[in-house]
Amino acid sequence: MKVVELRAPGVSTLDATFLHGQVLGGTIFKDFSPQEREVIWNNIRAFKGIIPSLFTFFEDVKFLEACVDGVKRLVTVSPDQTVLTALNDLFLSRKETQWIQITETTFQSKKGSLETCRTLGVLQLLAFGARENLKTTPRAKADQDVLQRFASLAERLGFDSPEIRALKRLPIPPIVQDTQ
Repeated sequence: MKVVELRAPGVSTLDATFLHGQVLGGTIFKDFSPQEREVIWNNIRAFKGIIPSLFTFFEDVKFLEACVDGVKRLVTVSPDQTVLTALNDLFLSRKETQWIQITETTFQSKKGSLETCRTLGVLQLLAFGARENLKTTPRAKADQDVLQRFASLAERLGFDSPEIRALKRLPIPPIVQDTQ
């Protein structure tokens, strides 16, 4: 239903006012009874975010796939695993604290269960993949400094794999000065 897409009636009074009349008046969802439209309206109003369109949903999926594909540089995923289960297997820390990256160079320690620490670590790796857009850069041309920082972050967060150790050993190419 195009008329409800990208609206936020649960937080926007303008969107709520507009959609309230559309739904309850039968302009949209006209094949439903007034009682059913009332239920539909209550569900729409209860949602506290932007109602996605199919287009934005698939764009979000592409973005998330790019993040996950970037994280795949750190791990080998066997056919019976997902990236998440492979990362879970690589989480070797037994500390009940996790580093939380605040800025590119600032970290803060947070206490939590091993499960919480592992989850926070995975989320930070996904965030790094999102920031650095590791998917769109072909593996052969990826910035070695970025890959080393990614591997160092993974290690600091409690993950270990042959891929992480290999990325940490990459030579950093010399900086080329622009002579113009």
